Parts: sequence; structure tokens; C-alpha cells
Amino acid sequence: MSLHNNLNSFLHYCMGSKIRSQYICKDVSDPHNISDSQKNSARKAILWLLSKASHSVEEIADHFDISYLLVSYLLEELVKEGYIEKELGCPVRFKYEGKKD
Repeated sequence: MSLHNNLNSFLHYCMGSKIRSQYICKDVSDPHNISDSQKNSARKAILWLLSKASHSVEEIADHFDISYLLVSYLLEELVKEGYIEKELGCPVRFKYEGKKD
């Protein structure tokens, strides 16, 4: 058995079901293919990262090891809801603003 398989088995054994259920595979790019719980966890994680500094879609996707398409979708939701702002440039970056009423 490879080291990768051993590590995955160990992590699977050690992690509680709640943590495992929040995992999003990098192949998932359609937000309709993840649960609301996974989506909310990903959004919270993205907001946490953006509270530290502005980031591009690619930087966020690489940081969390999830697809660029899924990150783009989640960022657009957060922009519409007023939690983050788009900083135009090359590349486009996003920054945390907190909820605006």
C-alpha cells in the first residue's frame, strides 16, 4: 500500500464524520454538487482568508485545493451579499469588507 493510501486511511480513521463531510474534492466545480453545509463551510473559510489579505480566485483555489470554478461561484455570491468587494486589476482580487446593510 502506498504512503498516500496509508495517510488517507489514517486521516479517514482520525477525522470525525462532521469534518469529513465538509471536505470538497478538487474535481467538484458545480456548486449544485456540494451540500449546503459544505458550501457554508467553504464560504466561511474564504471569508477568513480574505480577512487576512486580498486574494485572487487562483490564490484562494490553490490555498484550499478546490476548483477555480467553484471558488469563482462562491466569490460572486459573497460579492452579491455584500461581504466582499472586487478589486479590479490583473488579476482581479477580492477583499473582505464585512456585511454591508
